[in-house]
Amino acid sequence: MRAVSRIAVAITLWAGLVSCSTVRFVSEYDEATDRGVTALQQKASALFDKLETSDPTPAYETVSAQYDNIRHDLSTLVLRNSARDTNDLTNRQLDLLKQALDRFESLHKQNRTLHLAVVGPARDEIDTIVRAILKLELKKKAA
Repeated sequence: MRAVSRIAVAITLWAGLVSCSTVRFVSEYDEATDRGVTALQQKASALFDKLETSDPTPAYETVSAQYDNIRHDLSTLVLRNSARDTNDLTNRQLDLLKQALDRFESLHKQNRTLHLAVVGPARDEIDTIVRAILKLELKKKAA
C-alpha cells in the first residue's frame, strides 16, 4: 500500500510540474521582424507606386536600386528569422515573399518594362503575403 501511495504522489507531482510548464509551437513575438516587414512593405509599395505612374512601366534600369534595397532588407529578415527557434511558419512566409518578389523582378528585368495589367496582381500578391506575416507576428505579441 505504501508503494502505491508513493507512486501516486510521484505521478501527481509529475503531472503538476508538466501542467505548469509552457510548450511553444511558434516563436515569440519579434519586434525587429514586425518593424522590418513593415519597412519592407513601405519600400515595395513605393516601388509599385512608381511603376504604376505609366503604362508601360518605367524601365527596369531606372528602378533597379529600389529592387536592390528591397532584396537587401528581405535577406536580413530571412537571416534573422532563420536563426530563431520554432519559427518555421514565419520562415515559410518570408520564403513565399522572396519568391514573389524574385518572380516579379525577373519578369521586369527580362522584359525591361511591364504593362500595368501585370503590376496590380503582383502588388496584391506581395501585400497579401506581408499581411499574413504581420498578422502572425501580432498574434504572437498578443499571446
